[in-house]
Amino acid sequence: MVPVDKQTDIIAAYNQSFWARDLGGPGAAPSGADLVRRAPGTKARNTSYTVDTSTNTYRCINYALGFEIPDELRSNADAVFDLDRDATVLLTSLLKLRFDREFAADFMTTGIWGTDGSVTAKFNLYATSTPIEDIRTAVDTIRQKTLAMSMNGGLKILMGALVKRRLMDHPDILDRIKFTGTMAQPAKVSLQALADLFEVDEVIVGNSVYTSDEEGGTAEASVTYSDVLSDDIAVFWTPPGANRLMPSAGYLFNWRPMTGGGMFFTRKGREDRPRLDWVEVHAYLDWVKTFKGAGYRYADAVD
Repeated sequence: MVPVDKQTDIIAAYNQSFWARDLGGPGAAPSGADLVRRAPGTKARNTSYTVDTSTNTYRCINYALGFEIPDELRSNADAVFDLDRDATVLLTSLLKLRFDREFAADFMTTGIWGTDGSVTAKFNLYATSTPIEDIRTAVDTIRQKTLAMSMNGGLKILMGALVKRRLMDHPDILDRIKFTGTMAQPAKVSLQALADLFEVDEVIVGNSVYTSDEEGGTAEASVTYSDVLSDDIAVFWTPPGANRLMPSAGYLFNWRPMTGGGMFFTRKGREDRPRLDWVEVHAYLDWVKTFKGAGYRYADAVD
C-alpha cells in the first residue's frame, strides 16, 4: 500500500532496459563500442535512463458503507450486543469483500499479466500434472522480465482455495516432504512448505466467499455461497516495500489526507429527526497494475 497526497496523479515508470544494457565487453550495445573502459586522463562516459509517464495513472475512489442505529434499537438491545462495534465490523468486512471481488475481476483474468499460461495438466490429475515445474516456469519467466528479482525476494503466489486443497494431496509435493515429519508430528503440506518448494517468498490463499442472493429474497438456510477465487493461480513479483527503483506487479494507492494513512477510517454522527446514530466506514483506494511483466497467471488450474 502506497500512501499518496493527491487523489489522482501519474505513475512514473522507469524504463528498466537501461539497467540491463551492458555498455562494454563482447556483444555489448551499442555494437562495437566499449563505454566502460576509460583511458587515463579522459572523462568517464556518461549514460542515462528514461521514464515513461504515459502508461499508468491512479485515482483513489471513495468506497463507503453506512449503518443506522435508531434510539429505539439501542434502548431495547440486550447487554450482549455492542451495536457500534458490530456495525463497524460489518461495514469493514463488506468493504474488504468488495475489494477482494474487484481485485479478482480486475487482475485475475485474461490479458492482464505478461503471460497467461496453461498448466501441463490440471493439478488434480495427479498422475500427469507437474505443479512444481509449472510454477517454476512462471518464476523463471518473471525473473527474465523483472530485473529487481536479482536484488531482493518478493515473489508471491496467489491461489484459490480449491487449488490449495488439490496441492495439499498432490503426490509430487507429498513426496518432497515425507521425510520431514516424526511420529509425534507427521509431515504436512503447509503454506510455507509450498513456498519453499515453489521457490517463492509467500503463498497466499484467497479464502473469502460471497453470495449473490439478494437480501430477503432467499431464506437464510437456502443462501448459496461461492469462492471469490477458486481454480486460478498467479505468481507475482512485488518488492518488500514501495520503491521507485524496483518494478512491482502493482500497488494499492491510499489517499493519505483523507484516511490518515490507514486503509479504513470511521465516521460517526447523530441525527435528531429521525432520532438515530449513524456509523460510516470509508476508504479512498485504487489498486493499479504497474508492471505487466511481473505477473504470470494460470487459469483453471484444477477441477
